[in-house]
Amino acid sequence: MYLHALTATLFGKSILITRATSAVMSLFGALAIGLSLKLAFKIKWWWLVVLFLTLTPAWFFHSRTAFETVMMVSLYAWFLLCYLLYRYRSPNFLFPALIFGAATLYAYSNGQAVMVASGILLLIFDLPYHLRHWRTGVLGVGLLVLLAMPYLRFRLQNPEAISSQLRILDSYWLQPISLQEKLAHFAATYAYGLSPQYWFIPNNQDLIRHQMKGYGHIALWTLPFFALGVILCLRRFKSAAHRAVLIAALAAPFGSALADIAVTRALLFVVPASMFAALGLDAVIAWFKSPRVQWALALASFVVMSFLSFGMLRDALVNGPTWFDNYGLYGMAWGTKQLFAEAIPAFLQRHPTETVYLTSTWANGTDIFLRFFPVDSRRVQMLNVDYFIANEHAIDPNAVFVMTPDEVDRANVSQKFKPLAVEQTIQYPNGVAGFHFARLAYVDNVDEVFAAEREARRKLVVESVVLGGETVQVSHSLFDIGRVQDLFDGDPFTLARGLEANPLIVEMVFPKPRPIQGVAGSFGKMNFKWTFLLYADQDAAPVEYAAQYADLPGEPRVQMDFDRGPALVSRIRLEILATNLGEPVHVHVRELSLR
Repeated sequence: MYLHALTATLFGKSILITRATSAVMSLFGALAIGLSLKLAFKIKWWWLVVLFLTLTPAWFFHSRTAFETVMMVSLYAWFLLCYLLYRYRSPNFLFPALIFGAATLYAYSNGQAVMVASGILLLIFDLPYHLRHWRTGVLGVGLLVLLAMPYLRFRLQNPEAISSQLRILDSYWLQPISLQEKLAHFAATYAYGLSPQYWFIPNNQDLIRHQMKGYGHIALWTLPFFALGVILCLRRFKSAAHRAVLIAALAAPFGSALADIAVTRALLFVVPASMFAALGLDAVIAWFKSPRVQWALALASFVVMSFLSFGMLRDALVNGPTWFDNYGLYGMAWGTKQLFAEAIPAFLQRHPTETVYLTSTWANGTDIFLRFFPVDSRRVQMLNVDYFIANEHAIDPNAVFVMTPDEVDRANVSQKFKPLAVEQTIQYPNGVAGFHFARLAYVDNVDEVFAAEREARRKLVVESVVLGGETVQVSHSLFDIGRVQDLFDGDPFTLARGLEANPLIVEMVFPKPRPIQGVAGSFGKMNFKWTFLLYADQDAAPVEYAAQYADLPGEPRVQMDFDRGPALVSRIRLEILATNLGEPVHVHVRELSLR
């Protein structure tokens, strides 16, 4: 972040500067692994590793993006170089090694697991050397504590940060399965993250925007050299340098295996993989005793790999835009430059008094683009046509909607709009329509259409859920996120969100009357009132309980005690009214627990 802030301050914010910052940093990573082979391994053809890295599709592709994982990998390469210099040149290199290790940890969330795994293994296997230089080690511990202070402070202030991140990634570690199953899952996922199947063979594991079509993450033709390099490192395991490369390989997929293997999370593997391949090719060249033959093979390797590198570059530039047909959110997420740097500024210049409503469904974090590109946020707003389909809102006649083809179809199918007036179309690289600049206007009887829809949506949905070993009938307002099971699963991270009802109604009918002493609830941040109606039987008058809450910190967690009976309850009706919001509103319910 700080490096990007520096280059943006010096050269301005642009796609070119942002990507160039990442690309230049990736060159320093390549330099580090080259120096590692030159200074620690002392192999004659150390520069081959840079060519292997250049020809690694995963690195070739991602080093031209601004993903923070590239920064992490480059910093780890410098950590590895400094650690090897600590082992072979001077104990004082421990200090830059720790600094680059800390930078790796802070550069990308996955760097935390990578550095923990690397640090523990290097500490264990090189313990005799550390003990011989214990004075340097003591100073190193002091530096490590200093470098760790920001992280420790963050963890103290955000104790749920790691679990929240694992939740976002839907990690199996937080699923209701046994520890044995979790360990087995980790072992299988981790093994896949180390497997040639994942790295050398094209796969469907990763999103297509992280792949080069027809390529493995590592070039398949390098596999024999890679395998030979691994064998050499295993045979020379007593060598600290060879052992460190193996440790780097083992650490690379460790963090990713906590959730699922993804190339962005496991990209660090390209560092030891390139070193393995270079060591393997160097060994092949060394088998020939004649210096002339060795030079000829090294030169031929340089020429062939340079040719392949330029060939891959040409393939990416010429064919890359049409490798895949999915240009949306779960595909290429295409359109940032075309919309924010070209089409929208040109439209605003032609129409100085008009506003652009831009859909947000085609990429991740589209709201960030408004802050990155020099567009007037008063005239460009992230607003989806679904906002106007779900509920009636005033439509500015001086506004144009930038919509995907799917959204145009939804607008037409809704029958709430007059025929769309499309003024401009941006095509995807394959020639298919990607974005439409269109004007919207409601049909004349739209009030009646929305009124009928609201009435239909107020009807309760009847489902069943198992509570306390019994199947309970639950009637509830429509949800647009989550399921009724999410209300009673004991997990406050899951969510059931009302489509628009306020109050949101949840009514439970038990197969036979049961004693209930109270209910605990966890909700999204809001001021609200909840009201309970408890029925002893279908004919009895209900006992009512109610409480109102305002300005509770965070996401409210409250409970209601049923101290006035009834002793046995056959039916409960709960109404949750957001008091600081009108209708329509999304009422968020994370958890309900009967006591």
